[in-house]
Amino acid sequence: SYPMQASDDPVVRQTLAAASTRIMAIADVHGELFGDSGVEWVDAGRLLERFARSFARTVDQDGATCRIGITTQRVMLPSRYAVTMALMVNELLTNAVKYGLSEGGCDVTVDLSAADGMARLRVENAVADGNFAQIVSEGVGTDLVQAFAAQLRGSVETREADGLFQVAFEFPMPDEDE
Repeated sequence: SYPMQASDDPVVRQTLAAASTRIMAIADVHGELFGDSGVEWVDAGRLLERFARSFARTVDQDGATCRIGITTQRVMLPSRYAVTMALMVNELLTNAVKYGLSEGGCDVTVDLSAADGMARLRVENAVADGNFAQIVSEGVGTDLVQAFAAQLRGSVETREADGLFQVAFEFPMPDEDE
């Protein structure tokens, strides 16, 4: 964190902090994958639970409080799918913290389930700004989320209503051959 302390420019500090969070998230996902008994297939629900806790700790270290509620099922995915999904969640959580943070912190809900051959991920956060959807849609993170969704042959829908912003992602469960 030396480079972040070396600059007084708040834009530089914010950019470096966001990059640092992304790097830490990738390191956490890597550690989780190689900490599991099998590397080829992983329980994506368990991975997301651990990842969300780790992410919340990094936010809390920055002086903000972020409450992340997570509900998951056991969803077995090839490790490359799980990594892609975790990186997507990282982008969505980063947006929730960056743009959804209010004086009381941020509240985010992450849900992962699977049924009828489809995996479903929903990330929802309270909105501090009435233009949250517009602000988020203009960022690099949204482009990354769309790219991650395409990589998993899935679709992303966003919705903002009643003080909440929701991203719903759905993709076909992979075959054992994938």
